Amino acid sequence: MINVTGRKVLLDTNLLLLLLIGSIDQHQLGNNRRVRKYGLREFTLLNECLRPARALLTTEHINSQTSDLGASSLNGAYRTQFLLALRAIHDPLATHTLPAHEYHQPILMLDLMALQRIGVADAGAILTAKMENAVLMTDDFNLYQMALVNNVEAQN
Repeated sequence: MINVTGRKVLLDTNLLLLLLIGSIDQHQLGNNRRVRKYGLREFTLLNECLRPARALLTTEHINSQTSDLGASSLNGAYRTQFLLALRAIHDPLATHTLPAHEYHQPILMLDLMALQRIGVADAGAILTAKMENAVLMTDDFNLYQMALVNNVEAQN
């Protein structure tokens, strides 16, 4: 386990979904189709890991994926609460979202094979973590491996 005390942490889409949906209603964990593989144990562990972090980072692509996946799996008041929680992520006092234009140019310099393997959102996550000297937390093994290959500190 990487110590994130005083560090910036960038959460990948699935972990951001876990954090947001679990914060709204822990009974959704294990039941909601987007966080079915996670339980209260994983949600608690994620919260404990993030507690000493200095800042939570996301990218516009991660926020977009999170919005689409989370909103499509929730109804009514849960959906509203989810969208409000996601909007709060854009609060500059709480988190930092790196604008897409700040990392699009470096993405173009990535090896085409690497980009095909992980996609634009994951490439942006790697580049953002690298530019911000942040720890990348993900449940995606391919993203984790690619982060390590690119000298980005990552936790899987």
